[in-house]
Amino acid sequence: MSTGAEDEDSSAMEVDSENGNPKKRSEIGERQQWCLSTLGYLTAFTRQYAKEIWPHMEKLESEVFSGDDVHPLFLQTIFSALQFPLQ
Repeated sequence: MSTGAEDEDSSAMEVDSENGNPKKRSEIGERQQWCLSTLGYLTAFTRQYAKEIWPHMEKLESEVFSGDDVHPLFLQTIFSALQFPLQ
């Protein structure tokens, strides 16, 4: 019979498929949780201030959202929250 501590330790590690090094699941989970929280906050902020954002959408699209360095999830979140078709 295994103890809870053994189960916890064995599930906390997984093998990184690229180089075979162990990678903690908690580290992966924390980063994913941070991303989800940030995108959720961005969605709420965009929805809350949609009325103020809409008059500036043309300028935002041409100057902010058009660069190659803008992450696709950022754009998808903004446009989804504004119910604006993704370009």
